[in-house]
Amino acid sequence: MNNDLINCVNINKTYDQADEQLTVLSNLSFSVKEGERIGLTGVSGCGKSTLLHILAGLDLPDSGEVNFNGKDIVLLDRDDRAKFRNKNIGFVYQFHHLLPEFSAIENVALPLWLSGKSKENSLKEAKDILDKVDLKAKEGSKPNQLSGGERQRVAIARSIINKPSSILMDEPTGSLDRKNVDNFMNLVIDLSQDLNISLIIATHDKNVSSRLDRLLNLE
Repeated sequence: MNNDLINCVNINKTYDQADEQLTVLSNLSFSVKEGERIGLTGVSGCGKSTLLHILAGLDLPDSGEVNFNGKDIVLLDRDDRAKFRNKNIGFVYQFHHLLPEFSAIENVALPLWLSGKSKENSLKEAKDILDKVDLKAKEGSKPNQLSGGERQRVAIARSIINKPSSILMDEPTGSLDRKNVDNFMNLVIDLSQDLNISLIIATHDKNVSSRLDRLLNLE
């Protein structure tokens, strides 16, 4: 039985740069199984972030397929891709991208509000998720009142609030010290196992890549 969650087929992506075209991804094909933890490695500029954005439907390839459970998200229009992403994909950036005017609990609840859930129910679920990442005591704090490690945990909580099938992370530990990197990886791996969420993490950090099931090196 095929248990591939993600199946990419012949992904190509080029960008116009000055008077020439820069090929970032060329005929890239790979698959990710349900619950599998994958690392994307390679030098800066090799296409890791571009690939993550394509997997999330934030960008489109020039050609190729990006299949989630057999559905090619490349064929969806922008609105349908946004709905699909909100329901199925969590995204964690290096610098968390929390809204500064929102409290921790409001930042976590935001994807539920966007999907149409009531504020009361959204905040209740956000409270439960913050408890999972050991931030129950910080739910009313604004991002500038949190440490770097705490902000990333809020970002993780926000990424799993809609119970996605996969979480994509773009250099999520780049601004963390070694101790916080270890804490971060312990948390995301525990959550991945508990919730059967696939992880795809673009990283330069060997402390991150060594904890994953498989590495894809982009050249």
